Amino acid sequence: MKRGMIVYLTGERSIGREIDWSRRRRDWNVDTVRLAASEFEIAYQWWRMILRGIQHISCLPAVASEAGDEVSFCGPPLRLWG
Repeated sequence: MKRGMIVYLTGERSIGREIDWSRRRRDWNVDTVRLAASEFEIAYQWWRMILRGIQHISCLPAVASEAGDEVSFCGPPLRLWG
């Protein structure tokens, strides 16, 4: 079963692309990680993953640091159904 994770960035700050998402993918045991900054983007990334055959999709809320080089996660991953 393919697994995916959507990281939902809450707040005003954005992140840079220098975060090592490949290490996070291994830690979370997922095939793909996507970023979303709004509820619309969560739905869009969810739809894209379903089209690529990913069956288990979770969403993890996060906040970016001041510099935008780190993220702090705000709770457990939420399983998306549909």
